[in-house]
Amino acid sequence: MASIVISPENNMLELVSLAGGSMEQTVYSVDTLYVSDVSQEDLDAALVLYSGDLETYFLTPLRTAVKNRPTRDANFYISQSYPSYNREFLSALLEEARADGLVNRVNYINQLMAWASSVVSYTITQEDALDLETDPDIIKSFSIDFSIFDATNPNVTIKAALEILD
Repeated sequence: MASIVISPENNMLELVSLAGGSMEQTVYSVDTLYVSDVSQEDLDAALVLYSGDLETYFLTPLRTAVKNRPTRDANFYISQSYPSYNREFLSALLEEARADGLVNRVNYINQLMAWASSVVSYTITQEDALDLETDPDIIKSFSIDFSIFDATNPNVTIKAALEILD
């Protein structure tokens, strides 16, 4: 059985895979990784390869695991003010208003679209910053404070949109 001393923050799956082993034959206990289906030489070589390219084997998978969270959080934030059924109805009203030439209704509903776009754009900017982050603790704890958008929420309502007849 091969073993290496390594901290639990590391990507055990990547290390075991690099050594040619399987997770079914792997145990982690008290800062030591034990792999029964590889040689000590293979596990040591895997650790050297892994340690030499932490970006590929540790940071990129860590970022990938965190990457979906900001998009879900942005959707949740927008949905708190505008549930999906409201957004769908407002989108339909927007299309109808465009077709009917109701410029004021279009402009009113477009405030929501612009606000939601700014939330999404900010989320993308923050995700891009995450791609450049090299501190695993910052990556793991990555979150976006959307409260900065509270003051700019246009509070568009279906009722108010329907009342705009131009």
